[in-house]
Parts: sequence; C-alpha cells; structure tokens
Amino acid sequence: MKMHYVKSLFLGAVSLLILNPSFADNDHQFEFGPEFSHHSLNEKIGGANVNKLQGPMVGVQGSWLFHMGRNFLSVNPRYLASKQKYSNKTLQTHSKGHDSLFELRGNFGRDFELLADASISPYIGIGYRLFRNQAGKSFGGTYTWGHLSGTNYLYIPIGFDTKFKLQDLLSLTFNAELDVLLSGSSKGTRFGRKVETHNSKGYGLRSSIGLAFDFASFTLEGKPYVRYWSVDASGHKCGFCGRFSQPKTTSTELGFGLSVKL
Repeated sequence: MKMHYVKSLFLGAVSLLILNPSFADNDHQFEFGPEFSHHSLNEKIGGANVNKLQGPMVGVQGSWLFHMGRNFLSVNPRYLASKQKYSNKTLQTHSKGHDSLFELRGNFGRDFELLADASISPYIGIGYRLFRNQAGKSFGGTYTWGHLSGTNYLYIPIGFDTKFKLQDLLSLTFNAELDVLLSGSSKGTRFGRKVETHNSKGYGLRSSIGLAFDFASFTLEGKPYVRYWSVDASGHKCGFCGRFSQPKTTSTELGFGLSVKL
C-alpha cells in the first residue's frame, strides 16, 4: 500500500509539471560523464562475514534536470560494470566474474536561497537499483547460502543538495541522502537450485562533495562520493533444500564522478 501511495504522489507531481502550459519555456539541463568506484558487498551471519565481493567498477552516469520556477524534477540513470572477486569464507574458496550495477532515480524538489551565494535544494523521489553478480558461480551450497547472483531494491530517496559560490566561476557542492527501502529481493543458488528471498527492511545512505567550474557553454564538476546499503536477513522455505535465510547484506561504494552539464 505504501509503495502505491509513493508512486502515485511522485507521478502526480511529475504530471503537474509536464502538463503545465509553460513547461517548454523552463530551464532544461543535461548532465553526463564517467564514474569510477570501489565496490564492496558483504553477507553477514551474527555479525561475521560469510561471503564477500569486492573490486573496482567503471561506468557512466547521466541526468536530465528541468526547473519550473523554484521547483525541479530530475531523472538520473547510472550504469557500472567490472570483474570482481567473490570469496566464500565457509568453503575457503575464491572466484572472479563480471558484475554490473544499474540504477534509475526520479526526484522532485524545490530550490531555496540561504544567502546571496548559497542555496539548498531538498528533494524526494523514487529509485530502483539492480545489481548482478557472475562471480562465485562455481561455489557449492553452504548451510546458509551458496552463491548470491543479484539484488533488486526499490526505494525512496530523501535528501538535499547545497551549493556555495566560492568565486565567479567556481562553486562548492554537497549532497546528503537517506534511502528508505520499500521492497527488495536477493537471488542465488543453494545445492544447484535457484532460490529467491524478499525483504522490505533496510536503508541506504549516500553523500558527496564536489567542485563545479562554470565555462562559457558548460559546467564541469568533479566529486568524490560514498554510497552505503544495509538490508536485513530474510527467511525462505524451500522443499528441496529446507529452511534457510539470506544473510544480512551490506554494500559500500567509494568513488569519483566527473560530469559535464549543458
């Protein structure tokens, strides 16, 4: 019920903006650029790591932003991929494989002036995160989980952006955000069988700080960032493999993004 309410609220706000007669007369901004990050995922039982996945990731990110007065709507896709190392501490085995991360977000917010050279822009929206893991497929089943092949998160981002003008052509930016998990699922294998668990208990945190340089026809911005997810353990019943649980899953991204804004 709450997911349906959030979707309806967000789509209603988008419709009001797009159907407004002055939509075409407002400011539109496009942003794109590369991203580089180190990704780490841990599956935990009783606080102890059971499986671990880690390695560098490289990809691209983009954004479409438009303003109607002080109100704004943004749509933000990103995609990263790499070959990462997957370690199973129970079996004392290691494996490498290709992994990918796709994320799509839509946010609605409003700009407020704090000072002559400072502004804050709170926002709320809806986001989808899809992670796929090919590493560790050769692992056998353990007493809890053999191989994690992917996760899906549907969530509500709630955060704010700030901008401080340092000089005429130079600005400092900062972002902080809380992600509230609406629904999530994890897929994997146990004893050669595909299994899936579902969970709606979890949260994410993210933050970034950057420098933006204004040129005649575009803006160049570079920013380091951190992104964190924590999703609680969830139970599952399987007639073939018995009752087991998906361990608590945490993931961290430490990265850097470089973007051009037009």
